[in-house]
Amino acid sequence: EKLPSEWARAVEIRSSVLPTYEVEQVDAPPLEGGLVDMRALAQLQGDQFVAALGPLAAAYDAWISQAEARLQPPAPDLQPYLQPAHAALETCRSTLGRIRAGLELLKSDAQAAEAFRFANRAMAEQRIRTLYTREVRQGVGQNPSKPIHLSDFDQPRNRSWRPFQLAFFLL
Repeated sequence: EKLPSEWARAVEIRSSVLPTYEVEQVDAPPLEGGLVDMRALAQLQGDQFVAALGPLAAAYDAWISQAEARLQPPAPDLQPYLQPAHAALETCRSTLGRIRAGLELLKSDAQAAEAFRFANRAMAEQRIRTLYTREVRQGVGQNPSKPIHLSDFDQPRNRSWRPFQLAFFLL
C-alpha cells in the first residue's frame, strides 16, 4: 500500500496464505481391465503395453463419446457453451490420438519401452520408500515385538498410478 503523496515508496506489504480453501481429493473410478501397478508395468514387453494400457485409451474414448452425446441435441443450458464445448472435445480427441500414439511407441520402440519400464521401477521404489520413511520418522514400528519393514509397504495400492497420471505419461 502506498501513501497518496508518496507514489514511489510502499509503506505496507500484505500477503495471504494459499490455498484459501481446501479441495477434497477426488479419486477416479478404477480402470477396468487396465494395469496401473508400477511394478507390473515395469515388466511389460512389446504387445503387452497395448493390452495393459489400451483400456485407458478406451475409457477416455468412451468418456469423450458420452460428452459428445450430451451435445446432440444440446440441452438448453448448454446452448451458450456449444462453441467452447466443441473446441474442448476436439482437443480431447487430439489428446486421445497422442495417447494411442504413445502406446504404439512403447510397442514398437525398444528404447522408449525401456525408458517406460525404468520410470515405473523408479517410481515404485520411490513411493514405497516414501511411505516407509514417513512411518519411521513418525516412530511407527519402533516396538521391537512388531517392527516395520520396507517390504510391508510393497503392495500394489502403494505403487499404483492414477489413470490421469498414466495418460500424461503416454502423451
